Amino acid sequence: MDAKQLGIRDFQERVARVEPCVARPVSGVEIEWLPRNRCAFRGHTYQVPGSARGSLLRRTRIPKAFFDDARYEEQVYLLKGRLPNLHQLVAWTSPDGSKIENFTYPGIIPVTTREFGSAVADLLLSQGLTPSQCHVTGNDLVIRLLGDKPFDALPGDAFRLGIDIKNNQVGFGDPVTVPYLWRMGCTNDATLDKTVGAVVEMDAGIPTREKLRDFLRKSTEMMCRLQEKSTYFGSLIRHAGERRLNRKQFMRAWRQVRSAVHDAEQADWVMRVRTSERVEIDKACKRTNRLLNHGRLNLNEEPTPWSAYEIGNNITERARQLDIPVRFDLETIGGRLITASLN
Repeated sequence: MDAKQLGIRDFQERVARVEPCVARPVSGVEIEWLPRNRCAFRGHTYQVPGSARGSLLRRTRIPKAFFDDARYEEQVYLLKGRLPNLHQLVAWTSPDGSKIENFTYPGIIPVTTREFGSAVADLLLSQGLTPSQCHVTGNDLVIRLLGDKPFDALPGDAFRLGIDIKNNQVGFGDPVTVPYLWRMGCTNDATLDKTVGAVVEMDAGIPTREKLRDFLRKSTEMMCRLQEKSTYFGSLIRHAGERRLNRKQFMRAWRQVRSAVHDAEQADWVMRVRTSERVEIDKACKRTNRLLNHGRLNLNEEPTPWSAYEIGNNITERARQLDIPVRFDLETIGGRLITASLN
């Protein structure tokens, strides 16, 4: 058995261990709301965590933030007037029957993690592909396929093109495939989307084997098309490194970084700029804003010495030296700057 077959076998074993959730039809009038975010119907009591509570409240058109802040008596009153209007619901309960994962309408039949994973494994085996990563978190399954060859758009900054195939087995969204430009320097798998290609979604409604096969076929076809675009994206990234941030854009990015690290000098360190330079840019920005507000100035913002790509790269590089969650916050900020520079 070769390495690819071993990789597929490991993937199959992981998804096979995920128990499917149980669909329990119920009408709104049967649901009794209990203290501590629980509900009861048909002789059973269930915990209702935030995501499932949100799905129920969307269907009753009650704002979740308002509901969560209300006292228990007020919650009961709110639901009592709305739940009887929901004549048919499906409560998707966890395999052990302790909690509700989602509330859907009867026409929604999600694909289970086992079924989805099995179909993906069959397709990968037939095409000689191996998942680069596989994340199974609760009811979510994410399969990442990455191109075999990384490319260095800029010295020491490697990228790979790939796709994420996603499914949720309790109906939080249809199966979807998202194309990505993966920046290998980001430790939290930060990816740049929206610049790579169109998203592929599986047709809504009752899933069939034919629909699933067609969805996965389109996904792997997308993967093959992406492999031919590394030269294009390499030149796009190199061009992005030449466009300079203006002073207003620079200070906006700096304030986001400072908000993440809660310290001005630390923000300068993260962005690899001298404090004196940042202070001068800030003063110039404020001076320009005062003149603009008084109608005395009408000109384009002066550029800084740095490109959005360079500052984004600095932020993500420094982020690797910091602890979670600050690291993830900074990588998100840096990733947004790099994405903006590619548009």
